[in-house]
Amino acid sequence: MSSNTLPPPVDLTDLIEDLGSQKSVISSLIEQFNIDCPRYVRTLNEAICQKDGAKIEKTAHSMKSLLGIFQALQAYALAEEVEQRGRENKFEGIDALAVELNQEVERVQTYLARF
Repeated sequence: MSSNTLPPPVDLTDLIEDLGSQKSVISSLIEQFNIDCPRYVRTLNEAICQKDGAKIEKTAHSMKSLLGIFQALQAYALAEEVEQRGRENKFEGIDALAVELNQEVERVQTYLARF
């Protein structure tokens, strides 16, 4: 599947239904996402380099919360896998998983920038 045919990385349907006409609240959530997510990505990458399972788990969990707001299901699933590996101190293959998560987070950011 080419990048042009990938499904949208987020589903804002529930968020829009919940907040209705409060577009400013949604915009604030997106703004906060754009502040927090790059920080989480940096922290996660540092924790992976340090093989700090507890920090990996905590950071990936925080990312999941943030991604869940926007129903970013693919990124959420990747963050969940990273979180699990951090919890279990299983570092084999976590670098590649983190790269995939980072790419998916970038897709989410690009998509949300159009909102």
